[in-house]
Amino acid sequence: MVKSDMRAELERVYQTLFAWCRARNFAGHDPFDALNSRLFQATPLRHSRLARLAWTQLGKRAPINLRPFLLVPHEQNAKGLALFALAALARFRTTRTQEDEQTARALLSDLLAHALDGYHGAAWGYNFDWQGRAFYAPRGTPTIVPTAFAARALIAASDAFKDEAYLHVARSTCDFIRRDLHRSVERTDEVCFSYTPLDETRVFNASLLAAETLACVGARTKETKLVELALHATRYVVRASRASCASLLTNARSLHRRSGADTNFGARIFFCPTAGRSISQTKTIRRTRTRSALALSRSSSCKLTMRARLR
Repeated sequence: MVKSDMRAELERVYQTLFAWCRARNFAGHDPFDALNSRLFQATPLRHSRLARLAWTQLGKRAPINLRPFLLVPHEQNAKGLALFALAALARFRTTRTQEDEQTARALLSDLLAHALDGYHGAAWGYNFDWQGRAFYAPRGTPTIVPTAFAARALIAASDAFKDEAYLHVARSTCDFIRRDLHRSVERTDEVCFSYTPLDETRVFNASLLAAETLACVGARTKETKLVELALHATRYVVRASRASCASLLTNARSLHRRSGADTNFGARIFFCPTAGRSISQTKTIRRTRTRSALALSRSSSCKLTMRARLR
């Protein structure tokens, strides 16, 4: 009886929240979207690096939400759409109803509509200018974070709907990673991918998100070269973080500190959705100083298995 009541309450909360999000067309604010302010963009300050950095931090750190006063509009965010799509897909896997399938596909269509043109593969960026201490990324610059989350949603959709079209787009994100992102570190058995095509920073969690995409796509397409590249990216982070006792967020001191979701997906390392095995976990890395086991794809849907020692 208690479980039944809890299930009913969770369903009520879900329906209420989802209706609220849908009524707003899944648009909202981001902690770093202050540069979308119409007030700020109307001033010469928009050309100043320091002003952009200060304005961004004002919007992020103010004790109250200043965005309505700064005229920052609610907008759709590619990463947000990917997360909504993943939630809808998770619900569809449980209910298997046509309504939930249509909801998930509609969100995926919105996500695909936000893909950026002009690159070697499908890529997504943020809907706002982003100013960090290390570099400036104008609105629409493709970055690995929303791209990896989009790929994760597309892979999940391919698995849920048995639709190769979604996997085909996810596969093209690997070409963006391999051919458009810089390799700020590249050695015989290591690689670190940049955050965007504009920079050469070394951001651990961002590079690991690239690795997740490569590994999960490679497991499904049986492309060993993609899995090998994912392994190289993982190996770099394990070695670099262990050597410097750094966090898994970044070893680039010039980047401003980020929190919340970024830290969470950094600590996650990466997980191949539906593959049934995390490639590595933070606790394993911190606990094991000489080696870590890397295993990929042990489920029936991913027959490709690979192990490597990270020295």
